[in-house]
Amino acid sequence: MSQQIARLQGDLGNLVQVLVEGLTRRLSAYHVDAVGYTILHVCQGVGPISIRDLRRLVPIDPGLISRATTLLEDKGLLEKRRPRDDRRLVRLIVTEHGAALMPELTERVHEFYAVLLKGISQRQLVGCNTVMEQMIAAGQEAEGPPARSPESPADSDPGTPGMAGETQNQSIESHTGRLQGNVTTLVNVLFRGIRQRVSPFDLAVVEYSVFTTCFANESITISGLARRVPIDIGRISRIVSKLEDRELVRKVRPVDDRRVVNVEMTSQGRALALELMGGVQEHYANVFRKTSERELTDLVDFIERMTANAGSANGEPEGGAGSD
Repeated sequence: MSQQIARLQGDLGNLVQVLVEGLTRRLSAYHVDAVGYTILHVCQGVGPISIRDLRRLVPIDPGLISRATTLLEDKGLLEKRRPRDDRRLVRLIVTEHGAALMPELTERVHEFYAVLLKGISQRQLVGCNTVMEQMIAAGQEAEGPPARSPESPADSDPGTPGMAGETQNQSIESHTGRLQGNVTTLVNVLFRGIRQRVSPFDLAVVEYSVFTTCFANESITISGLARRVPIDIGRISRIVSKLEDRELVRKVRPVDDRRVVNVEMTSQGRALALELMGGVQEHYANVFRKTSERELTDLVDFIERMTANAGSANGEPEGGAGSD
């Protein structure tokens, strides 16, 4: 089962990457990317929200969230307000312009998910939603829930399914909406648990990902890391430099080609990686403790099918403003 868990972790990372790339392409006509849409969706669903709570709900790099909120504010889709009772606080609110645009953006998102779910039956969709919700509940029971999510059952619209007790009588659109929330929330649960375990060692989650990728590869180039960790190569280079400054990795030039720079672990880095990975494995054990091997296998197959569908859709015409 541990192999399936490792496979699921990698598959979720791949799925998030294709979601970001695919949604960004489909929303580019509106000058909104996948991160911007996610922030608008959360802010609209939750209501006025602080940057701190937004970071808890959106499992991506905090710096990227800050830049995205600034861009949305510049476009007039999001605004920052300070409550009268405490001017030190800042709340993010979707503007009227942003709220008017959201239905059209959401329609483009649903079109993309329809592509992702091609060839997947409603029964499979329902089953995998149930398994993800089971994992989310187990993780939150062990780790504690995040800030209130726009997908919380208590706040759901009448047509939006909650987390439990759903049947196949719901429409495919409802199950698709449920899937969107579940993917985000499951990634968030995994992300939060990792962050809690690596932050005491002065590592962010993305830095941990780069660090353990170095550990898993005896010697790897910066471009090799970029192919395995879905962030830009400049950011990876800066993370490697930080790890090198802490003497956790070292850069080595092969004798046969001095143009190439490989990244290798130091003995100190290996010891820390083993300690960190032990804590993260404990977190995974909490999340997956109620999931059978068959359920995990089915979920892995489901996610890999979605990812493959996204890849085959790269040549399809994009939707968007002004399209026929």
